[in-house]
Amino acid sequence: MPGFQNNSLAKVTTHVEIAVAVTAIGTIVFLAHLFAAFFEQSRVPDVLPLVLIGLIIGPITGFATIQHFGEVGPVFSNLTLVIILFESGLNMKLTSLRKALAPAAILGFVGFVLSVMVVVVTSKYLFRISDISALVLGTTLGGTAASVAVPLLRGLNLQERTKTALVLESILGNVLSIVVTLALMTALERGKNPAPTLVLRDVASSFTMACVIGGIFGYMWSSLLVRIRTLTHTKFTTPACVCISYGFAEMFGFSGMLSALAFGIVMGNAERLPHSKLSSSTWLRPISLNDDERALFAELVFLLKTFFFVYLGISIQKIGVDIVYAGSIIVLWLFISRPLIVRLALPRIKTTKVDATIACIMIPRGLAAAVLASIAVSKGLEDSIILQSLAYSVILISIAATALFSFFCERKLLTQPYRFIFTGYKEDPDPADSEDEPVSEEDLETGILHYVEDYHHHPTPTKKSEEEAKSKQKLKLVEKKDPIILKEKTEEQQADNKSEKKKAAPRNPKKPDKDGNSQKPEPKHDILPVITASTVSLSHSVGPGIDLTANIVAHHHHHKEESDD
Repeated sequence: MPGFQNNSLAKVTTHVEIAVAVTAIGTIVFLAHLFAAFFEQSRVPDVLPLVLIGLIIGPITGFATIQHFGEVGPVFSNLTLVIILFESGLNMKLTSLRKALAPAAILGFVGFVLSVMVVVVTSKYLFRISDISALVLGTTLGGTAASVAVPLLRGLNLQERTKTALVLESILGNVLSIVVTLALMTALERGKNPAPTLVLRDVASSFTMACVIGGIFGYMWSSLLVRIRTLTHTKFTTPACVCISYGFAEMFGFSGMLSALAFGIVMGNAERLPHSKLSSSTWLRPISLNDDERALFAELVFLLKTFFFVYLGISIQKIGVDIVYAGSIIVLWLFISRPLIVRLALPRIKTTKVDATIACIMIPRGLAAAVLASIAVSKGLEDSIILQSLAYSVILISIAATALFSFFCERKLLTQPYRFIFTGYKEDPDPADSEDEPVSEEDLETGILHYVEDYHHHPTPTKKSEEEAKSKQKLKLVEKKDPIILKEKTEEQQADNKSEKKKAAPRNPKKPDKDGNSQKPEPKHDILPVITASTVSLSHSVGPGIDLTANIVAHHHHHKEESDD
């Protein structure tokens, strides 16, 4: 009987714990939506309260520990990062990516080296640890966390070039931190000094091959997506393919994170990539995700991000006051050294002072640093306990400081001290002048192409879809910039009005002209010369070296062939 009672009590206790855990999951989701709504109103990032919830659940109350997640925790964190990076790549334009590559490379490489130097000097001065232990700690905390930086950048008002550069910097910093730290640990285990040339070779091959793998997977999947959509329940096949791309790259020793980002960039710009002869047919033509699929990804990213930051708070262990003090000193010096890198990387002619200020405060460290510190403890490295405690302290303080400072930057409370540092940079844009922003090359081409489609198809008002409504908005933007298209649209509307009046009026015989010949209706002219002329004038307004005529002509002939059929 006592054994039976103990078993019953254990079953009841387990049942209650499961009920509490499921209730906590639902509560966290509702709180995440509240935090997101609060962020929209107050601009306070929702990252910080989610991490605080994790701290309360984990180290403070002990309700959940990192051991409860077992091997599932690292898998979940990597899955979250893969989906977040893919969704970020979907929103990157090729023009912005091309302009942001050089600043991102400087921010990533130079920022990593400078951050390592700051951490090494500070940790040696505070704790008198060995040189190699300080170097391991420096490489562990050298790169910014993409899992924290990307969600924060999503809600900030930045130029597309600056936002793309900071996203790429965080990915580059993550890869450098992981590759260099693991190479150092392996060399220490073997009793050898790490060879810098081998480390650089590993980094270069990881980046190159990861981009190639992600690009190939993205192009193949975007080409097959038309056929995949004919099946049922296929919206989650795209994230499944992204996970396969990530795992394929990781199995060969390359960066799976960069592969996921390249996958997203290719899919987001699939309709602008050059098409091969194989993809000339309709069912193999690369296409991007539609609005429903993008909305699904946004919901998925929101859900994964919510539980990831809670998991991040749970994974941080208890630390003493002296460790918190040391972590604060390290974060302070990281903030002090950051403007030097930003001034070197971001061009002052094209970067506003607000963008430069936000780039200076974007130094969060995340879960990758915590995992690397745990690996150092498992390998029994010298001073590994101090390294792990310092890593947890820097992670927590850097995330809190970055979230709070981003809020201050949104309210323009922190920009004054940085205005003197970034003298010569562009002044902050006036919100009232946002409507007069220049038209980009991609918006220009999209607007004109939609205009050609409207000209050929003439959709009736009863069959207008949401995509056509968006096309009209882009068309209005193009018409505002070019009087030729506006004039052509006006003439077409006048012709339609005249035709309606003729239908309503009684038919009269044709009257001869002065020469006695009957009047013939003027043939409808082709819109291609008008569009081509408009393209030339718009190209001059956007900037030199932009030629959209080839795309317009090809698109025009494609629709003309369809109409003839």
